[in-house]
Amino acid sequence: MVRDDNKGIVSISYNYLNQPEEIVLVGGNKIVYLYDAIGNKLCKKIMKDNVVQNTTDYSGSFIYETGSSGGRVLLFGGTGSGRL
Repeated sequence: MVRDDNKGIVSISYNYLNQPEEIVLVGGNKIVYLYDAIGNKLCKKIMKDNVVQNTTDYSGSFIYETGSSGGRVLLFGGTGSGRL
């Protein structure tokens, strides 16, 4: 899929592992993904007018979010006992 008018997706570009790298939305907003060499998701950036609004970092089983204010917050993480 390279376009979806129903969801407001103008274009999608994929990397060599066929995972989405950049999704451009109506109005010029976009979502950018970063992966490691074997395809594990490392980062997701939500951009508005080429300014990062929100960043989500994936570090193993832990997921952190950084908003436009700059504070990094642990959303959740997996442990042997369950989720945090």
